[in-house]
Amino acid sequence: MGNDFQNGFEQDFQDTPELSRPRAGTIIWGLTAIAVGLLVLAGLWWSISLNLGYVLIAILIGSGLALVAAGILNVLRGKAGGEGNGGGKTTETWTDN
Repeated sequence: MGNDFQNGFEQDFQDTPELSRPRAGTIIWGLTAIAVGLLVLAGLWWSISLNLGYVLIAILIGSGLALVAAGILNVLRGKAGGEGNGGGKTTETWTDN
């Protein structure tokens, strides 16, 4: 019985799925945060006067367009609709014991 447990554990460990790629939303919001930070630093270092409302609107429109474009690309690639990161491909097999 102890041997069966150990073999099952080794099989589960070997069948772990590969690491998934970062999602587009994470990357886009990260770039948005970096852009805001760089604009704040540029304003402090070089005394640049920016209209905060216009800058925020421009950044939000740009990040929104990037998110929509990433969603459209995922749909066109066939990775949307609950198929997961692998496009519907799974490496796991289920057996009844």
